[in-house]
Amino acid sequence: MVIARHGKPDLFITMTCNPRWPEIIDNLGPHQKWENRPDLVCRVFHAKLLELMDDLTQKQIFGVVKNYHYVIEFQKRGLPHAHIVLTMQTDDKVLDVETVDAIVQAYIPDKNTQRILYGLVRDFHVHAPCGQLNMFAKCMMNGQCKKFYPKPYRTHTSLHMGGNKRPEYKRPDDSRTIYVDANRCRVTNRRIVPYNAYLLSKYQCHINIEVVGSLYTMKYLHKYIQKGSDSITLRIGDGNNDGNTRAHSQPTTELQKTPIETLVIDEIKNYQDYRYVSAMEAMWRILEFRMHDRSHSVLVLPVHLPGDRTIMFDELEEANNIEARLQSRSKLEAYFELNSHDVVARTYLYHEIPQHYTWNYKECKWQSRRQVSKQIGCMIDVSPLPGQMELFFFRLLLSRIKGATTYDDLKKIDDDGTTTDTFEEACRRKNYIRRTDEFERAMREAVLKQHPRKMRKLFALYCCITIDEGFTEYNAIWHQFCEYMIDDFVNLKRLSYQRAEEKAFKEINEILKRNRSNLSMAALGIRSIHDNNRSDAAFNRVPDIDNNINCDRHYDYGVDL
Repeated sequence: MVIARHGKPDLFITMTCNPRWPEIIDNLGPHQKWENRPDLVCRVFHAKLLELMDDLTQKQIFGVVKNYHYVIEFQKRGLPHAHIVLTMQTDDKVLDVETVDAIVQAYIPDKNTQRILYGLVRDFHVHAPCGQLNMFAKCMMNGQCKKFYPKPYRTHTSLHMGGNKRPEYKRPDDSRTIYVDANRCRVTNRRIVPYNAYLLSKYQCHINIEVVGSLYTMKYLHKYIQKGSDSITLRIGDGNNDGNTRAHSQPTTELQKTPIETLVIDEIKNYQDYRYVSAMEAMWRILEFRMHDRSHSVLVLPVHLPGDRTIMFDELEEANNIEARLQSRSKLEAYFELNSHDVVARTYLYHEIPQHYTWNYKECKWQSRRQVSKQIGCMIDVSPLPGQMELFFFRLLLSRIKGATTYDDLKKIDDDGTTTDTFEEACRRKNYIRRTDEFERAMREAVLKQHPRKMRKLFALYCCITIDEGFTEYNAIWHQFCEYMIDDFVNLKRLSYQRAEEKAFKEINEILKRNRSNLSMAALGIRSIHDNNRSDAAFNRVPDIDNNINCDRHYDYGVDL
């Protein structure tokens, strides 16, 4: 939601704790190591993190920050690190090569004129030798480095705005090298991890800074920083039979003189999934430090039909309290009431109200804000499934019409007050669901925030909805967004593009048949990209999402499933 309102992020920063910070080393007892003092490590890192956030948001070393979001994670060996996402104001957004070069460096500094920075880059920003130099490095996967090191030399920075690539930073072939003692080898600019000279010199730890090059990359970042906690799988056994039991059955023929031994395997007993909590993470939580923080909060706005509210209550709660809750107004009903007496409120859409009004939980009403808003409204998702189609169309009207004071106001189709019987009819009469670009806009919004599996489901359900409206551009929509809908098959399951597309075809066909038995991808005229004699390289053509979406405007045409 923040991205839909404020645009794509500009910077992604990762700060990792340095166990050799003087604040840690100077306070260790005799014969102690940093792993013996998780309380000390957590306190020092927390203080450094707050100082870094102050530099970024208050001192504005890179410009005015429009919003930020960070999460804390812990390495397997225990050290904490923070992932920070920054979105800059319009005047300070990172859009050109000169700005990128001023913020990010990916080359070895001069050893004679920048001796301190040279040593810090050597200690914290050299990617360990991999590939032909070390095929057993941790970053290796299928014979290649997951981080794509060593990078090629570049005389200047190149931005791939709108493409499915990260910016390629300046890495000149200037013959500068750094000798890494741990690996006993020299490295060039091809193995330098991007850094910022000021932050690296001040905090003296690993601070990787990356420029977010495209909206496609942004979706990956937000999934990455919110991937959840670590877990481990334990195998449980008694040491004798490895947790399995052996059952004996009687022989069925005279030839079988001894009982048949059958091995009974109980996978649930043998393997259990547990959450992994290191000593550092445990201490971090004991000290009650934040695991994440953000500049803006999101207020979920209910969407319901008249007399169809959802009320949550405890079965042991008193009946009077439940009755009082039933009599109170929902946020939606209070929105209608607000529009009836507040002229200014009528200029905002329902999901824009939290930016200008606060919700009074005690009195169940909207009140004008007195301070700058850092809250964003988000209507609950409604799927176009059988049984809730009317609610789906009601939400569509609510996202487009301002100033409604009653449910019937959303059904008005003429200035003279003519209303329809249903919300679906109102959408059709207003031409909200007959536009040929509606399908494409819904898919473009899903590209920004949805998992490929949900995009496939959205594609299938939109086919079911639009088939009765004479829509015929299914094949063009499929080819435009196919790469995003098969991304999980290609990158997670390591399938070829052709095999991934086949699996996507099969899954979407199943969804189509569940909703409308006579529909299929073939019946809609959708052809595989490979059927058109196009190679896997055709998937490298990425739709120019950045240039076709105005992120400062909240598009609510699609639906999240």
